[in-house]
Amino acid sequence: MKRATTIFVFMLSVCAVAYAQQHPCFEVTIDQLQKHDDCVDIAYKVTIHTSEVSDCESVLLDFYLEKNEHKIDFKPILVNGQSRNRTYKRGVALHNLQRNYANADVISATDPDTEIVYTDCIPHEEWMNGSVLYVKQAVWGCGSQLTEKIFALKTLTVPPMKLVDPVVTVVEIVPEPQPQPRVKNGVAYLEFPVGRSVLDLSIGKNLQEWNKIIGEIRQIEKDEDARIISVEIIGYASPEGTYALNERLSRERAKALSNQILLFGNLSLSPDLVRSSSVAEDWDGLVKLLEERPLPYQHEIMRIIENIGIFDGREKAIMELAHGNVYRTLLKEYFPKLRRTEYRITYMGK
Repeated sequence: MKRATTIFVFMLSVCAVAYAQQHPCFEVTIDQLQKHDDCVDIAYKVTIHTSEVSDCESVLLDFYLEKNEHKIDFKPILVNGQSRNRTYKRGVALHNLQRNYANADVISATDPDTEIVYTDCIPHEEWMNGSVLYVKQAVWGCGSQLTEKIFALKTLTVPPMKLVDPVVTVVEIVPEPQPQPRVKNGVAYLEFPVGRSVLDLSIGKNLQEWNKIIGEIRQIEKDEDARIISVEIIGYASPEGTYALNERLSRERAKALSNQILLFGNLSLSPDLVRSSSVAEDWDGLVKLLEERPLPYQHEIMRIIENIGIFDGREKAIMELAHGNVYRTLLKEYFPKLRRTEYRITYMGK
């Protein structure tokens, strides 16, 4: 049983090392980030070098001011390579989809180099003192692999006010109970071509299962009192075949569904909220199925699972029971139920 590695997000300050790790298609110049009277003046310029974007790349730049649990988002920028931009436009045209980032500036590699200037004056709040202006860089590579990096651009420093004869008042603060996240779980049975991880909605009941997942997410998004924290996709494989193949397929199939949700789900989810993991051989699931629906040689199967390791001949030992009849029953009636995709939507709401 093995889970896919979680995407690491590196918090880097703007320096020579951070610049060397950012995508070469953009540069950010901070002209202003300071408090003026009751406002915070923000001004920065983003220079887009379209020739630095590969044909099948997409680069999303999210700008935001953040401190602790407070955050203000600014207008994002989406830069598409030439091939990726055609796919993006085709998806919008053929599937009648709204852009996931409807307010973003969308730039294609066929456009000339561009400078985008952002200026604003936002009402000052106390939490903004010491807040940091960040840019999060999300890059979809040619293999639809997502990498993310976060760069700190500038800190808002507000000099402390001088108080004359301060009066100290002791106030007893009774903390309010904090709301707890809510979770909605579901299971989908998606079919993939043998040995492949391409999600084809025209196969079997894939479209029905896809609509079920998207429908659950949309129902939460429509609730004005709800805010989605994360969408987790967990791919499961049954034990037959080699562990290496099962591990790769379960991981890539879970990732394929995650990418499909982001690109074609017509949702407002940020890419960092959708995560995927996998279980290469779901022996725990098999044990649970056997407890719910016993079959002959039940005790022998349980003994083998408990005492023989996955890489020490567990599957072979089960194959040898009753001249292979037990294993054939497992293949036909039990293993298909293990090949599934579980999804977990975590959100805050009333």
